[in-house]
Amino acid sequence: MAAAGWLVVALKVAVILPLIQAIRGYWKLRADRPSLRIDAWRRVVGAGDPVTVTWALSEPPADYVYDVYVNEPPGPEPRIAGQDAAPSGPEVSQEQQVTSGLVGPGWRLWRGDEPGTSAEYVPQRAGTYRFQARWRRTTEHRGRASNTPRTVKVVAKPRAAPATGSRGPRSAPA
Repeated sequence: MAAAGWLVVALKVAVILPLIQAIRGYWKLRADRPSLRIDAWRRVVGAGDPVTVTWALSEPPADYVYDVYVNEPPGPEPRIAGQDAAPSGPEVSQEQQVTSGLVGPGWRLWRGDEPGTSAEYVPQRAGTYRFQARWRRTTEHRGRASNTPRTVKVVAKPRAAPATGSRGPRSAPA
């Protein structure tokens, strides 16, 4: 019987205690990494109305940043205000190749090297917009961003043209 008692002690020392330490170490590592929780307020808007996109509840730990990508509906004008339309053919930049390989075709970097947690986005035309966020160390290239992306969808409805007639603007029925 005494041998069984030593066997239990040996099991605790050799297996259970190192396992508990490994789990505690893993939890500590996870606590030092950023946490993503992407959301958008309002998810259905009119084209031209701002949407607040939040990708994290707190700022990232030191040496980490967020990269936020957008997938806009196709259209004739530039995809993101202030940027030219995506080039095609041989003039595709290395940044666009990395983004396409990491997030997929049709996505574009919206906010890069972002230490903040949210920003306003204004959809320029009607359609479905998708936002995706990833985290990475500041010293790493975007291609090495986290592989646990989170995505949120926003729908922009076309703006209704003001209805006017010979009697002035229409009023809504009561």
